Amino acid sequence: MNRLALLYLAASLATGCYLSHRAETGEPLDGGPVPEAPPVPRDAGRPTGPIDAGPPLPPEPDPDPGPDPRPSDYPEADDWEEPPAIGPDDPCCVLSEPVQLTSRAAGIPLWERLRVAWGPGYWGVLAGQTEPTTRSDTPAGLLFWELEENGTPLTSPRPLENPPNDDAFTIITPVALRWAEGRWGIAAEASRDEGRHTYARLFDRELRPATGWLGYRDGVARPADLVRLSQGDRWIGASSDGDTLWLRTIRAGRPEPAVSSGVATFHALHGAGLRSRLALMVQGRTETRAQVAVTDGEELLGLVPLDLSGTESAFTDLRDVAVAFAWEGDRLMTQVVDPFDLSVESERAPIASRDATGPIADEPIAAVGSNKLGLAGACYGLPSGSRGGSGIGFALVGPDGAPRGQPVAVVESTFRGDIVSCAVGSDEGGFLVAWWNGTELWVRRVDVAR
Repeated sequence: MNRLALLYLAASLATGCYLSHRAETGEPLDGGPVPEAPPVPRDAGRPTGPIDAGPPLPPEPDPDPGPDPRPSDYPEADDWEEPPAIGPDDPCCVLSEPVQLTSRAAGIPLWERLRVAWGPGYWGVLAGQTEPTTRSDTPAGLLFWELEENGTPLTSPRPLENPPNDDAFTIITPVALRWAEGRWGIAAEASRDEGRHTYARLFDRELRPATGWLGYRDGVARPADLVRLSQGDRWIGASSDGDTLWLRTIRAGRPEPAVSSGVATFHALHGAGLRSRLALMVQGRTETRAQVAVTDGEELLGLVPLDLSGTESAFTDLRDVAVAFAWEGDRLMTQVVDPFDLSVESERAPIASRDATGPIADEPIAAVGSNKLGLAGACYGLPSGSRGGSGIGFALVGPDGAPRGQPVAVVESTFRGDIVSCAVGSDEGGFLVAWWNGTELWVRRVDVAR
């Protein structure tokens, strides 16, 4: 095993409308125009605008079940459900009405990346705004939406203080958004002429900053992720300089050693936190197969090779395992890894397909696991051929890597431009998919068919 060498880095302390919740079967949309959303009330029961200064609320640590615990060793496992039985030919999911959050017409143009996570009783959606227009009262940089369970906005988008930059033309885009134990963990990338720099910051449940922006490392740092390990009270930032995987630990709000793992990575880098294990799906050059690097935050425990080679990929934790997704040609493939046994738990298997015209998005796939439901959901971009625009599909898999039901179309065609990104989060009852088509930002709740 390789001992991770540590390097200290100082950081300064400083942070559409809901149409109805009518459920409809998971059939493709008709592709027609979707009604515009009315303006969102600025006072919807939560603070609006910039975050007020003040001390952050304390964290909410989980109980310690002992050394090297799996997620199933924690009390939350008592509430896990048996995954619902869905017929192989039945739609996997039930769709609620889509909700528009914003658009270029409203003066809020966005960059491609989105992140979605369920937090302290509300959804968080993180996006990066490009240069503001005269109709916008929010600056360029990170924007945070708070949504009800059904996707209805609770507030107007709230601007977050951007990572350090001296260049007015720096591009700020989201890297990660996670909620754990009383803290939002947010990572963002600042792109400048000299390279890309990744930063992480912790916030409390009211979005008050609990740390300053903490740099992952000097120089280029992409791709990247931010993952929570409950054991040891750690957030770990993972990034690649184009050749090597680097890790950075934040423990009790303070940055710790910095990190060269010795693992080669170039294209994909996706993290999954399983309480006492950090699993990272990494990939070298295009022709290489992906592998999963497993660490306990102190030592590299092993590398698990996968049979997946597509560079359009996603990765998520699901109970005691991690599920990898990758496009290989026109098929979306999955494979399951056990980070505790350092083993592959399933054969690679197809769960969805698309037209062979190729990728149509900057980030065409995202995945998230629901421990309570025992299911992982993946959203993915789909070309729409001669119909114009593009769409989004959604598929479910179980901890065994097998599909559950048939994929559904979250949106079949926008008619307003290609889907450039999708993101997905999970709460205790279902999923929320967000997408940006270059013109509008939408979300749609996806519930598991029962």
